[in-house]
Amino acid sequence: LGGEALVFSDEASSKSIGSLSHPDRCTECQFFFFAPGGCKNGASCRYCHELHPRQSAKKTRRMLRRIQARDNVPEGVATPARDKEAMAMDMGQAVSQVSLRYPFAPGPRSEARMTFAVGQEVKLPALLEGHKAARKVVLDSLRYRVEPPLPSGLELDSRSGEIAGTPFEGMSRQTFTVTVCTQATGPRGINLGLVPLATCELSVRV
Repeated sequence: LGGEALVFSDEASSKSIGSLSHPDRCTECQFFFFAPGGCKNGASCRYCHELHPRQSAKKTRRMLRRIQARDNVPEGVATPARDKEAMAMDMGQAVSQVSLRYPFAPGPRSEARMTFAVGQEVKLPALLEGHKAARKVVLDSLRYRVEPPLPSGLELDSRSGEIAGTPFEGMSRQTFTVTVCTQATGPRGINLGLVPLATCELSVRV
């Protein structure tokens, strides 16, 4: 990489099962390198905990420093509240490839326009798209929410993101924002709450 030498110790790497195929046949563990609390699966993780150098030496050094700083947090030291936003940003970087959309939306940044009839049965699955490894890492901890509340008769499943039900009264077109979040954990198991990963806007009329 050039410049200063990089040292990645065995202690910092917490080698996992997925690291055995490093560097040719492995997939980088997004949680280990980017989540504030590291990878909760430890040595049993199927993804690689070895350092994967970036093309930019500066980015590689920054990643290494973040891991070393995380592993060196003294026991009993609470994370200041102001650090929560920064940690959430790290989590967002870990799954930046993940996007949310629903059927009828051309792409992750396009608003889905939907028109339903009163009494129509509705069943719309949430489509989580992006890097396969990133999706697998966060899949079990995902939670969905919508603002404002959906039209009467329609509900959002907080775990799957599916919108289902039967609208029973008319409503003029309105925009709803669905947000998918994941549970984040900071150093030494500090609970950071739900961190937003992606959003999708739905334009709905009944």
